[in-house]
Amino acid sequence: MNNTYIPIIDGLRALAVILVLLFHLKVPGFQGGFIGVDIFFVISGYLITSIYILETKKNKKFDFANYLKKRIFRLVPALIFVVFISLIISFFVLSPFDLIDVSKSSIYSILFLSNIFFFFESSYWANLNEYKIFIHTWSLGIEMSFYLLMPIFLYSIQKLNNNLKIYICLLIILLSLILIFFAISKGPTIESTLFNKIFYGKEVADIIFYLIPFRFFEFIFGSILYFLPQVKFGIKTKQIGFFLGFLLIFLTLFLINPNHKYQGIIVSLALIGSSLIIYFKEAKIINKILNNKITIFIGLISYSLYLVHWPIISFFKYILVIELTNFFKIIIIFLSILSSFLIYKFIEIPFRNKNFKFRSYPVLISILFVSFFSNLVQNKDGFIERLNTEQKEILSKITNLKEPCKRKHSMVYKLRYKICLDGNEKDSNILVLGDSNATTWFPLSQKLAKKINSSVVNYRRICNSFPKNSAKECKEIDTDAEILIIGNLWYGWQSKQENISTDIKRYVKNINDLKNNQNFSEIKKIIIFGQIPALRNENLGIMSCLLKPKFFFNYQDCEKKYSYLDDKEKNLEKYKEVNKYLKLYGNKIISKNFDFLFIDPIKSLCKSGECIQYKNKEIFYANNNHLSTAAVNYIYEDYKVALINFLK
Repeated sequence: MNNTYIPIIDGLRALAVILVLLFHLKVPGFQGGFIGVDIFFVISGYLITSIYILETKKNKKFDFANYLKKRIFRLVPALIFVVFISLIISFFVLSPFDLIDVSKSSIYSILFLSNIFFFFESSYWANLNEYKIFIHTWSLGIEMSFYLLMPIFLYSIQKLNNNLKIYICLLIILLSLILIFFAISKGPTIESTLFNKIFYGKEVADIIFYLIPFRFFEFIFGSILYFLPQVKFGIKTKQIGFFLGFLLIFLTLFLINPNHKYQGIIVSLALIGSSLIIYFKEAKIINKILNNKITIFIGLISYSLYLVHWPIISFFKYILVIELTNFFKIIIIFLSILSSFLIYKFIEIPFRNKNFKFRSYPVLISILFVSFFSNLVQNKDGFIERLNTEQKEILSKITNLKEPCKRKHSMVYKLRYKICLDGNEKDSNILVLGDSNATTWFPLSQKLAKKINSSVVNYRRICNSFPKNSAKECKEIDTDAEILIIGNLWYGWQSKQENISTDIKRYVKNINDLKNNQNFSEIKKIIIFGQIPALRNENLGIMSCLLKPKFFFNYQDCEKKYSYLDDKEKNLEKYKEVNKYLKLYGNKIISKNFDFLFIDPIKSLCKSGECIQYKNKEIFYANNNHLSTAAVNYIYEDYKVALINFLK
């Protein structure tokens, strides 16, 4: 295949960016629209392979420096501009903490390292990804890694005939899929202590998503296209091949979703589909789907559209603090297309022109500005002077923004997740188990441990995610602790649970099964912390909302937006029902074998028909689904006497 302009490529780019845009806007039916990024990778694989092969044939060598220079001026100017403008808007819109996070990620974005940054920054306690302005630049980090690695790969196989090249590419694809399947089978987290434990406890899904070894094969699909011989197929065969490519892409769109365990494998259908569309690009009539003025226009601005649409969506959601209505989605689409066209015309095209002699200077100046501003934001603590007096007081009382403890590796057991520990792990008399909500109660557990002069340890998600599964056969730990504290997300707003009573009874029976496990034979007392009045997860974290700068926002409006006064789905009532059954079944079942105490956070936090979100300028939520240390301390004061008496 030759390297002349191929309109279908721009049409395919248009399809890819539209899928991503609709996915990010949460348009129904496009829950798998993130495959648009994978389609981009196939296109890049095909184009870079053709550039390398043709230049090597023409000049008898490959000018890597010139190649890299072209790639940089293809990607960097528009990226820098979007980052630059986004930082300015962030100054007026974001809370100090979010401004600091965005400023950090901006540096990694312009250095094409954001995939690495977001991989290591991924945390259950972090703000939702939809409010991370530059998180979409992870794909550019993958893209730049590919640009650096691909010439090396092509150089290593350039003396082979095309058939051997195809076989090698197919082997890489096969081995990559096997590697992905193997990683998934070892999930959900990595237990390896290799490479100084940098991957220990990391989610397998994040590793597959963010890192180039698990993405390189997607580009290889494009490379194979260039090595395939050009066969003179008939018109009908070309049309069938083209249509089949379309069908595979849309089949993938509906088969896959962001939480699908095997999405790294299923996406191969879309990669094959993209390859078929490029290979059968000359399918007359049917190729008009992608080869028309509208799709080619969108394809031409697709890079800028990809860069700009996500910050626009994030800023809208950050400002509105609600799920976007169709009206706002239409506005976002219009603004995204308009701004991307302007960026394409006034940034992309001029900076691609090698006759623009001074094009390096504005790029370097912009990079320096972004670096300077990022450091300034961090040195100035997110410019807290943007807040009013009350907000500054709220800010001053925030003592713990993320996890309730500093996690460390267990020195006794080989576990998937790091632990929280106060004192000696082996001699801990208080054991805290459950999911991340159990960790929420660790500061309270520390208070109790001090009352009885004991150590306390928190193991997260052990025993097959106990208590959602029985720990009867669990051998992960062997504890001498006498006191067990359990916390959990007993019922999330996104849950599909239909019979709360049945589900809670099952959880309680799982807890009671500990009586049959010798590794927990010393447990005598069990404390269960019930469901918290969790805020809706689509919304921005309440801390971010309360600490928005004073320029355009009234932070007191946040309390209304996060309250349960307009709880159409009656989530708070369901949470109360969960706690009713936890107490009921705990007293009926657990108390027969253990001393039992149930603590109901809702009774502390939700009084007079409203739930406390902050009190005495202290925020009660670390994020929408986890309480802050301030809230935990508040609940402790309510139940202190009962807890201490129970331990005695």
